Amino acid sequence: MQKKRFALIFLLVFVFVLLLSNPSLEEHKLEVKERIYKREQVNAEQMQNLQNINNWAATGILLNNYFLIENINHLVDSAISQTNYFLFSLTQCKSKGNISTIGIGIFGHVFIWDGLREISIHKDSSLI
Repeated sequence: MQKKRFALIFLLVFVFVLLLSNPSLEEHKLEVKERIYKREQVNAEQMQNLQNINNWAATGILLNNYFLIENINHLVDSAISQTNYFLFSLTQCKSKGNISTIGIGIFGHVFIWDGLREISIHKDSSLI
C-alpha cells in the first residue's frame, strides 16, 4: 500500500513539473531562429573579421547580416507554430501548404531535429 501511495505521489509531482515547464511559443521560435542563424552562419565570426577589411566591405557584411536576420525573423514568425499538449508541445513548420513537426518542447527545453533543413530563407523560399 505504501509503495502505491509513493508511486501515485511521484506521478502527480512528475505531471505537475511537466505542466509548469512546458515551453512557450516564443521559446520554440527562438530555438528555430538560433538553429537557422547557426546554419546561415550569422555569428560573430564575420564580425571579428571586419577589422581586417576595408570600410565598404565591412558595411556590406553588416547590411547583409542585418537583412538576413530580419528575413529569418519574419519567416520564423510566420511559419512556426506550436501545438500544446499541456505536458509537452510540438514545434511545427508550415511549408508548401503542409504542416510538419520539426521539434518537441519538454521540461523547459525545445529540441529541434533535422526537419529544420526544409526551411529556406532565400528568395525562392517555399515557406507559407
